[in-house]
Amino acid sequence: MAALATVKGLRLSLGDAHLFDDAQFSLHQGERVTLIGANGAGKSTLMRLLAGSVEQDGGDLAFASGAVVGYAPQESSFEGFEYLRDFARAPSAERSPAAAEKHRAEASLALFGLDPGRAPTGLSGGEARRATLARAFAHDPDVLLLDEPTNHLDIAAI
Repeated sequence: MAALATVKGLRLSLGDAHLFDDAQFSLHQGERVTLIGANGAGKSTLMRLLAGSVEQDGGDLAFASGAVVGYAPQESSFEGFEYLRDFARAPSAERSPAAAEKHRAEASLALFGLDPGRAPTGLSGGEARRATLARAFAHDPDVLLLDEPTNHLDIAAI
């Protein structure tokens, strides 16, 4: 089976800290992968790198042609979005620049119990998290990156 994403010889340093040195892995369709490590080990940085918002110092990172990446970071900014539907339509990852179709964005928000016509101001932590997850899912991604996906969610939402 062809890989959706392949990382070879990945190197990344932040200041004097070497986060990755010759990291190698592949992500295939249907796989579920979990990153486990101590705080500050670089898990979120690796996800940002895969999403396209951080550049590696060296090595190769390749995605299958046409692969869509969805990304739900730990914290999202709702600045510049009038309604949640606008937020959910916007690309969730730098590597997937196309906007989601309006009906997909609205359906995704509804699945997470959110009104697409609601302004994003004043969202609780759980509502903001659900909106961020809805945005990632609205793009029907081939690779879905979820950074701390259950933060701020109650048991029913999890």
